[in-house]
Amino acid sequence: MAKQWSKAWKSSKNPSKQRKYRDNAEYHHRDRFVSARLKDKLQDMIGTKTMPVREGDRVRIVRGDYYGTYGDIRRVDRENYKLYIDGVNRETVSGSEVTVPIDPSNVIITEMNLDDDKRVEKYGLTDEEKREIRVEKVEEEPEEDVDEETDETEDVEDAATDDEDAEETASADVDYEELVKENIADIKDTVREQELDPEKVLEAEQDNKDRKTLVEWLESRAEGDSR
Repeated sequence: MAKQWSKAWKSSKNPSKQRKYRDNAEYHHRDRFVSARLKDKLQDMIGTKTMPVREGDRVRIVRGDYYGTYGDIRRVDRENYKLYIDGVNRETVSGSEVTVPIDPSNVIITEMNLDDDKRVEKYGLTDEEKREIRVEKVEEEPEEDVDEETDETEDVEDAATDDEDAEETASADVDYEELVKENIADIKDTVREQELDPEKVLEAEQDNKDRKTLVEWLESRAEGDSR
């Protein structure tokens, strides 16, 4: 009987195995798939760059249509690896409003929820460190009132750093020549889920089967179409 899940699949360059690793992971392994980067000051305080997100954490979106938006995490969907953030909504055709799911890799944690005792214990936070984090939270609250040019520069720098991290991860994990051997639907899913560079996938596809439908989709995505 074929394996349903294995830790070894994490390092596979096969996109279908990467998806299988995420989709079939046991629940206690899923927590780290919904991790986000901490802002620099919190990194210094906690001693880690990323951590699993929790309901009540405040985040800033650093990539995508809602770039620059701040909000508190209302729900963490570990089944689909998505976050639901207060204020990140869209209007449906019927006129109702729904919360838009956001990928954890698209946010930075700006304020930690310290009500979770297990989280506090895991990172060994002392009472003094918790007070420092809460003071940091209070001091950072008026951040949106800071000069727009300064705030925009900080956002761009943070986003650039995050993009570089994402590009390094993608290039290390994905073999584009292997990717384009799959069917078109699977290739599209992988490009969307891992936010791969469409131009690199396009180059590999043109050297491979050069399928018109896929080439046109990749070209439109390279021009900014997020479909």
